[in-house]
Amino acid sequence: MSVKRLPLLAAALLPLASGAWAADATPEGAQTLERQVREWVTGLLGPTVKIASRPVQITPEGDHYAVVVPLGEAPDASRLTATARAIDGGRWNIDNIRLPSPAEFKISLPQDADKDGKVGMGPISYKVTFGQQSGQILFDPTYATPSTLNSSYQNMDLVATGDILQQTSHLDRSATTSILRPAANGRVDLLTDGTLEGYRINSKTNDGEDLQVAMGRVRLTGEIDGVSRDRGVQVLQALIQVGSLVETGIKAGAQATPPKLDDATLKTLVEAIPDLASGMSLDESIEKLAVSYGGMAGSLNAFRVGFAGKSEGGVLNARMDLGAEGLTLPDLGLGDMVQLIPTKVALRPAVSGIATADLVRLAKATQNGGSPSPADIQALFSHGGITAGLDSFSVDVAGTGFTGMGKLVFTSPEAFNGTAQITATNLDLLQQRVAANPQLAQALPVFIFAKGIGRTVDNRMVWDVTYQNGRLLVNNQDLSAMTGGAPAQEAPKQPARPQQRQQNRTR
Repeated sequence: MSVKRLPLLAAALLPLASGAWAADATPEGAQTLERQVREWVTGLLGPTVKIASRPVQITPEGDHYAVVVPLGEAPDASRLTATARAIDGGRWNIDNIRLPSPAEFKISLPQDADKDGKVGMGPISYKVTFGQQSGQILFDPTYATPSTLNSSYQNMDLVATGDILQQTSHLDRSATTSILRPAANGRVDLLTDGTLEGYRINSKTNDGEDLQVAMGRVRLTGEIDGVSRDRGVQVLQALIQVGSLVETGIKAGAQATPPKLDDATLKTLVEAIPDLASGMSLDESIEKLAVSYGGMAGSLNAFRVGFAGKSEGGVLNARMDLGAEGLTLPDLGLGDMVQLIPTKVALRPAVSGIATADLVRLAKATQNGGSPSPADIQALFSHGGITAGLDSFSVDVAGTGFTGMGKLVFTSPEAFNGTAQITATNLDLLQQRVAANPQLAQALPVFIFAKGIGRTVDNRMVWDVTYQNGRLLVNNQDLSAMTGGAPAQEAPKQPARPQQRQQNRTR
C-alpha cells in the first residue's frame, strides 16, 4: 500500500457534498456518492496525487450503504469496510468501521546512502492483526453540529520485516474519541482524547542490538482551535509537494543539486500556515516507561510532554511542558552517586512577542536560499521585544527541592535583559550528601558561595537575579565582574564644602 493512499482511509468516508445522501439507498445514489467522494478527494489532495478510479466503493443495502475502501490496486487487496446510514438533520452515521485482520502491506523507506550519497528505497513488509476492533463516525456534512469519531482496539500485533528493519509490537487496548466542533466564522475546532495500555515494541537496530520499549499507559489529548478548512486544504497540498521534493532529493544523493519548491507553492504555504488555526494544545503523558538497549536499561514512573500555542492580535505565544518522575538507571553502576539523580523534574519553557506578519515576511525573504534584510530581522523585536525563558521549573534531588522561574527579554539579536527567582528548600540535606561523597566534595565551595549570597526565608534559600545593561545582580549584590560584564559603578564623590577645603589646607 502506498503511503500516499493513507489519507484516503479517513477522507473517503467524509465527503463534503451532501446532496446525494437520502433516506433510501439506491444504485443511482451510490454512483453519485462515489463520484462526489472522488471529486472531493481529488480536490483535497491536489493533482499531483494519483488516486484509484474508485477510491471508495459504495453499494446500496436496504436502508443503508455498504462502504468499501480498497487498500491497494490488486483485485485481492485488503479492504476497510463500513456501513453508512442517513439520520436526522442531514447527518450520517458511519458505523461498523473495520480494518482487515490480518492485513498485509508494504511501504518503502529510505535506506543507507551509497558511496555517491544516493539513498535507495527499501521495501518493508507489514502484517497487522486485531483481536477486537470497533469504529463509529457521526458526521454532519454542513458542519452546523459537532461530528464525532470513536474507535477502539484490543490485542493488536504488528510485525515489520525488511532489510533495514526487523520489528514487532503489541498493544493490549486503545480507545480514541475525536470531535469536530463548529466555531465562529465558518471554522471548526478539533478535539481528541486517546489512551493506550500495554504497549510493547522490540526492534533489531542496524548495529545488531535489541531495542525494547514498554509503556504501561499512555494518554494523549489535543485541541486545535479555529481551523480554516480552506487553509487546511492549501497547507495539505503544499506539504504533499514538499514531501515529493524531499523524496526526490534523497534519491538523487547528497552531491546532487537540491530540488527547489516553486514560488507559488511556497507563497501559498507561507501565507496559509499563520491563518490555519488560532491556537493549539497537545499533551501526552506516559506511565511506567521502560527502555532497554545494548545491555543497558532504564525506567520512568511517569513522563509528560506538552505544547500549547496561540495567536492574539497577530502575536504568537507558545510554551512547552516537560516532566519526568521516578527515573532509575540500574545498569550504570553509579554507586552512591545514584542518590543525586533527580527524582522529579518539571519545566515549562515559553516564548512570546513574535508577530506572525514578521515571520511571514522572513519566510518570504528566505525562500529558495534568499537572505532577510537587517530591517526584517529587527522587526521581530519591535513589539515590546521577544520574551523567552521558563515560566516555571522544579527539580527534586536528594531531599532538596529547587523551584523558580526566569525570563530574558530580547530587544535586538544582541541586546537583552533578564530576571529570575530561584528557591531551594532543605538545601542543607543536599550539601550534607555532597560532603559525604569524596567524588563530589570539591563542589562544597559552590554551596558556601551560593548560601553566602542567598537570603533565608523560613527554611528556604532564595536568590533574586537580574541582568540589565551588562550588570548581573543577585539579591542586589553586584556579580558583574565574575561574568565579565560591566563593573559596578562607584558613586561619584561629592565636592568638598568651602569650610572643609580650608580645613584641609590648614592641616
